[in-house]
Amino acid sequence: MTYNIHAGRGWDIRARSAARPRRIEPIADVIRSAAPDIVALQEVDVLADQAHELAAHLGMELRAVASITGGNRRDYGIATLTRLPIASTREVRMPQQGHPGFRCALVTELVWEGGALDMINAHVSMMYRDRPAQAAALASAITRSPIVVAGDFNMTPFSPAFRLLARGLASATTLARTWPAPAPVVPIDHVLFRGLVWKSGSAWTAGGARRASDHLPVVADFELA
Repeated sequence: MTYNIHAGRGWDIRARSAARPRRIEPIADVIRSAAPDIVALQEVDVLADQAHELAAHLGMELRAVASITGGNRRDYGIATLTRLPIASTREVRMPQQGHPGFRCALVTELVWEGGALDMINAHVSMMYRDRPAQAAALASAITRSPIVVAGDFNMTPFSPAFRLLARGLASATTLARTWPAPAPVVPIDHVLFRGLVWKSGSAWTAGGARRASDHLPVVADFELA
């Protein structure tokens, strides 16, 4: 599963105020309804420790990182939750034009059925000019198989930056529309993969997903090749 949780503010895309109530329980309900082994989360409030709260609710292991380094957004993070053993983690820096610091993606090496699976969790910029360089930085981190690359890419499968990132990978959720959650029209949250057998992939609407965030999560099911 990959899921932009909007910091627990719910589905309203206008809910940007720091005073807006933030509730993790609806997010946990959505994740629990899908029962995934791995969850890539974006727009996690790391200062409020939302990732640890979710991991405790769900009984999952956690790795988290601030997704924007430099500037004023140390509260803005990504997190990977998993039921699989974690072997290692590392960050991938993605450049931003005209902004201090970098966006960061998170690579988590997991142990699965005696082998290794790389999971890359990324939140790509909303700015069109940033996306090609960020996609190239992510593509350079794709060095092994099997691998899953998931996140809020802020672009459709028809974007040139998406095609750059997806080179050599298959999409598990090509046209799964995820935004805005109550009536989604745009496919901007994706799961890409290599070295696995695809079984299914779609946007997830159970567990109250249409109101828990402004994005729907997407869920993909794989088995080893």
